[in-house]
Amino acid sequence: MQRIGPGLKGNALGVPAFLLGGAVLSTGAQFLRVAASQALTSIWSKVAATLVVGFVLAGLAWVVLRGAAVARRRIPLALDQPLHALWQTIGWCGNPPRDPSRSLALIALILALLPWVIVPIGLLVGWFTS
Repeated sequence: MQRIGPGLKGNALGVPAFLLGGAVLSTGAQFLRVAASQALTSIWSKVAATLVVGFVLAGLAWVVLRGAAVARRRIPLALDQPLHALWQTIGWCGNPPRDPSRSLALIALILALLPWVIVPIGLLVGWFTS
């Protein structure tokens, strides 16, 4: 407790930052709702909106996959020995927790493949509904 005590000091900006973040999130959600309703008026706006969604999903997939790769390299370095020592100290209580980076990588791959399905379907729907 003595080592982590200094890190537990209160932050004076915690509540104002939380409130400001909520206001920005609310404003951003309202902006996205208005933009989405305006984007579905013509075929070209539907095509552009579909491509934007595809790029956003591809970007999210890249970020998650990159994070999973970094976690995969760093978790064994930082946690394998301390977890092994902890499990030896407390005795047998099951297996130690496993590293979730493979699950994150699977989610990232699904997100990476999703635009290849969503973009063509969105383009077809936009083309035939206008």
